[in-house]
Amino acid sequence: MRPESTSCKPALSLFANLLFILLISVGTGYAQTYWSNPSSWPNGKVPSTNENVIISNGKTIILDTSTPNLGSLIVNGKLIFEDSDVTLTARWIMVHGLLQIGTKENPFQSKATITLNGPEEDVNTMGGRFLTTMMGGSLEIHGASASKLSWGQLEGNLEVGATSLTLNLEPKGWQIGDKIAIAPSGYEPYEAEELTITGINGNSISFTPALQYAHYGELQEYEGKILDERAEVAMLTRNVRIQGADDSPELRFGAHIMVMVDSGPIRVEGVEFTKTGQPGKEARYNFHWHLAGDREGDYIKNSSIHHGMQRAVVLHQTDNVLVENVVAYNIQNHAFVPAEDGNELNNTFKNNLAMLVRRPDKDFFAFPREGNGGSSQGEQRVGGFWMRNPHNNLIGNHVAGSERGTGFFFDTRSRGKEFRDYDLLPREIVFNDNVAHSCSVPGNLGNEGISNTALYGQVGHGHGFFMTTFHNGDLMWTFNNFTGYKNAMSGAWTEITNVTLDNFILADNAIGLLSSESYVQNSLVIGKSKNEIGGKNRHLRHGDRRAGYYSIAQGGSKEPKLSNVTFIDINKDVEEGKVAAAIIGHGGHKEYNFFENIQVKGETLPLWMSTRGSKGKNENSSILLDKDGSLTGYNRPVLIAHPYSSFANDAIEYREEWQAYILEAEGAMQLKMADIGFDLPQEVALIRDYDQHRIPKMQRAKQRYYSFFGNQRYTILGQWEIDDRRNLLELRSVLEKEGEWAIFKHPFPYTGVEVLDEDDFPITKVDTLKDLDNELANSYYFNEDEGALYIKMVTDETGYSKVNLIPKGEKTGNNYGLPDNSPDLYFRDITVYPNPLTSSSVLQYTLNQKEFLSVEVFDMLGRKTKQLFLGERDSGNHTLSLENVVVQSGVYILNVRVDDISVPIKIIKP
Repeated sequence: MRPESTSCKPALSLFANLLFILLISVGTGYAQTYWSNPSSWPNGKVPSTNENVIISNGKTIILDTSTPNLGSLIVNGKLIFEDSDVTLTARWIMVHGLLQIGTKENPFQSKATITLNGPEEDVNTMGGRFLTTMMGGSLEIHGASASKLSWGQLEGNLEVGATSLTLNLEPKGWQIGDKIAIAPSGYEPYEAEELTITGINGNSISFTPALQYAHYGELQEYEGKILDERAEVAMLTRNVRIQGADDSPELRFGAHIMVMVDSGPIRVEGVEFTKTGQPGKEARYNFHWHLAGDREGDYIKNSSIHHGMQRAVVLHQTDNVLVENVVAYNIQNHAFVPAEDGNELNNTFKNNLAMLVRRPDKDFFAFPREGNGGSSQGEQRVGGFWMRNPHNNLIGNHVAGSERGTGFFFDTRSRGKEFRDYDLLPREIVFNDNVAHSCSVPGNLGNEGISNTALYGQVGHGHGFFMTTFHNGDLMWTFNNFTGYKNAMSGAWTEITNVTLDNFILADNAIGLLSSESYVQNSLVIGKSKNEIGGKNRHLRHGDRRAGYYSIAQGGSKEPKLSNVTFIDINKDVEEGKVAAAIIGHGGHKEYNFFENIQVKGETLPLWMSTRGSKGKNENSSILLDKDGSLTGYNRPVLIAHPYSSFANDAIEYREEWQAYILEAEGAMQLKMADIGFDLPQEVALIRDYDQHRIPKMQRAKQRYYSFFGNQRYTILGQWEIDDRRNLLELRSVLEKEGEWAIFKHPFPYTGVEVLDEDDFPITKVDTLKDLDNELANSYYFNEDEGALYIKMVTDETGYSKVNLIPKGEKTGNNYGLPDNSPDLYFRDITVYPNPLTSSSVLQYTLNQKEFLSVEVFDMLGRKTKQLFLGERDSGNHTLSLENVVVQSGVYILNVRVDDISVPIKIIKP
């Protein structure tokens, strides 16, 4: 307790204290006195154990001594820590005035500790163990340790057993006895290590205990770009500490800090937070701006958050906060949350480090989803940075290890619809120089990952950069200068089309780019760098190919667009397949996919088209454009077609090692038919050319897409119900050439029609088919007696054309004008004889017209055992030998398929 007389103190100390009091009292009008002075308190007694304390408005208390274990503490006036070693312990603290520890101009030099240790309760909806500000309340916490280097990176490799390291930066402010953490260098986030400094000599740091794992610390150069996989080294110790009680980890109930709306300025730096967060409880995070609105000028900087039980820094419906040079180490749940709901704007996260982000137990999700074990905030796949919009600034941040999670996760799943339109803000995306590595997956490394859980498992794990579908309209978002390495699934995965990934470096990931719908440009994908820590990286889901770019249909098409991308040594020295681009049952394309200016270096296949999975067995699968021939080496534009593609008849050649057909790209076009109702027959809107070749199709929601060669005539088989909707046709030249055309014969059971262009102006109507041939622009001929509309669509300088068909007059036919959806559409007299099988058994069938046919054999578990035939057959009678189609005795299914119609025949092997 401070004595009332200071006569025994040196004159210099007396002067310093008087000067301190003078400085804090100038212009405040607040009466100030010391906590230890009984006269400071209304009852004339210094607060005692379990006492509830209120510092009244208009009063300033100087905390000059450590408190007992208080009850609650409400600061209506000001509580200012004297610059001496003091502790403040309370059940909870509510600030309506000011809590101050040091100032920006005069940072706090001593050691200060605030411990929050109350029981589980709910005080004014704040819960328990909280420090909160509201009604003008402010935090001014400026520890002198804010001047410490928050984190650096290794300079040189470290082996197991090492007891010293060299930093790439001066370890400013680091001291013997400080705690530091070193990041993992492999695929396992738990290879992060916590150490204590025992000596400092320049940039060399000695520590204890000896390292249990190796850590990488060298720069690598590829194609003029620097790959930086040097492990991060983080400072955990600060001279101001805010913490939960010692029982917090056992109770899963730590301290939490909340900044509420109408708070005063919040300026925090040089603080160490530990034993914080309350798992399983909403809004109970380490440091949390809650519904706080515009917080221009607020910041948390140069601080550490470690051994936290629920999140690090969360911004919820809050704008314009700065989070800079904050280390989050050994944190459960997402570490940094720049946008919790999706309407948060212009928060800046700069040079922060999230290391060892841990997945919470599913019984302790703050936002559990009933019935499926997941979370509406994606807590089952934790992110170093998790956010629901991209309109916050992320610059120079690192994620160094996320357990079964992600590095940077842009997530719209379960986001409120009221926040969708924030995606449409015409705001430049600020995402520069961020890094993510060592994000792990469920299961053990080396697992072939044959289950969907490995790849998806509640959306996905093990990704450095992960982006779900956003509602961004015609906007193009650009993300710049990202490095993703040693991630157990992928360096980057996007499920959104209008995104550009520019200058990405992706190295040592199981997959470089996974199912990407983005534009990827000026980027580098390295399969195996010089960093060999962590051993063999993870296989792909199907276990037989590793890839720089990997795509799977997932029930819909993907649209890769890669320009100026270099693939190097995709999993060099790995015996399994190695391939720059692996396409798994891709499906058709909304517009078109392309590769251009691609370099493939090392012993790496340029591409591989898989036939695995249900999508991989679809003959209407992938068609990719090698825009300049750089991927395939043809030195001219070519199309790459899936091995089951019915485009095979137009192939230049079949490349067996790629499992792909190569086609000339000249004249290739695509048609989109939109506004198809959900209740239509599956076979609606088949298209054939005049030689009866079926045109590959792909269905996506209400729309169907077709890829074909232009400057020809086509027949649409089947007319869907138009009602009052427009029947939209869109045509695009794959190479975006002007003047490409196609004529479509379209069933149209109405007495009249109006055809409009994309600007809703009528296009030219002609009187005969011959006139239609002579037209050089969009035009049409309607033959009412025939019930057919002939449309000529001609691409403009953008390679694009669109028309809307609007019925005029009475309807004359049925709803669809389709034949029955039955095998009789294609087959007659299909049988196997003799059956049970003998050496002379054959499949006999008759085709009504030329068709692309698939004949396969399956066992009774649904596993395909043999592909007997795949290709075109002319109309007429056919036989196919069934000798030796199965070896073991049993019952099998012989499946004969055209389009989506199959005829299964049970066959018996005696």
